[in-house]
Amino acid sequence: MIKKPFYFIAGPCAVESEDQFKKTLKYVLESGVKYVRVGAYKPRTSPDSFQGLGKAAFHFISKLKNKYNFQIVSEIVGESDFKDMETHVDIFQVGARNMFNYSLLKFLQRNTEKKILFKRSFSATIPEYLNAAKYLENKKKDNLILCLRGIRTFEQIGSSLRYTPDLGSILEVKKMTHYPVIFDPSHATGVSEFVAPAALAALAIGADGLMIETTSSPCDALCDGKQSLDKKQFKHLVTGVKKYVKHF
Repeated sequence: MIKKPFYFIAGPCAVESEDQFKKTLKYVLESGVKYVRVGAYKPRTSPDSFQGLGKAAFHFISKLKNKYNFQIVSEIVGESDFKDMETHVDIFQVGARNMFNYSLLKFLQRNTEKKILFKRSFSATIPEYLNAAKYLENKKKDNLILCLRGIRTFEQIGSSLRYTPDLGSILEVKKMTHYPVIFDPSHATGVSEFVAPAALAALAIGADGLMIETTSSPCDALCDGKQSLDKKQFKHLVTGVKKYVKHF
């Protein structure tokens, strides 16, 4: 059973400019999405890759939030970013690369009561993931959203898939916890044409939400353009999602 509320989170992998974000935000909000992915700080494999606009992104995004009333979901990559983000962010994201960063997890547990979207690392077992989640728990209220996003296996040898979609883990994690469990098909597949089928498969087995990367011009994206949906693909996905969830 899909739990309420349903978390449909969508937006660009990285906020690259005000123009790019506005164009993407327009069709995302028109689709009924209220949770917007805001990639301001980007942990990248290569130091030469685009790392995001940082706190500068929030100057124009917060104005848009006040105008259009959406929720900001944004990844925190270090304690030093917390002060700048706390004022603007509605849901903190802890990404896969920081799942084992227990110092950051304990810091967030002490310093915020906002919801935290917690991603499974691509190399973590389910017990490791759920134990790490305990570092973030707020005993006074349910503050966690668990997010599965694909794992690394031998399947990546000779495959176009970025990771192995851990769809079966949705069933197991939902059985082991009372927190909502959502799925990120963008990272799980790494290929835009596979995102929608994987997303709908996740909903079919009970995922409580989706995290989707979409941008107005994937071919020009500075980060993960290959897995990002364009406007047409995103609207097609929304049509499919509404067969499972009428309102989000």
